[in-house]
Amino acid sequence: MASTRDTQLRDCLAQEFGEEQAAQILELFCGSGGVELSKVRQSADNQDQRRLLHNSRGLRGVCQSVFVDDMAQTCLEIEKAAENSSPDWSLVAQLVTRLEGEFTEICSSISLGR
Repeated sequence: MASTRDTQLRDCLAQEFGEEQAAQILELFCGSGGVELSKVRQSADNQDQRRLLHNSRGLRGVCQSVFVDDMAQTCLEIEKAAENSSPDWSLVAQLVTRLEGEFTEICSSISLGR
């Protein structure tokens, strides 16, 4: 069963793009978003600050464009933790794990809510 958040996400997208396109957008997000998320994970694991910031900002933009605000906020928190001259890699790792959980939860409930 879809949560209230997922229903709101679907409604937002449907209002903006129409029902059919909203379903396609969510499908595309859950497909390609996983690739982008893996880039964030890899750059965090490698402690590659420049790539992490680039990948997180890109994913945040995608999340914002499809109204996935929780994930966009987590991306922003990752960026803040990584922007310092001495990034807090432990915090970054925790936030990336949270981001992965948010992605899984959204995409699981979307596929179940069809």
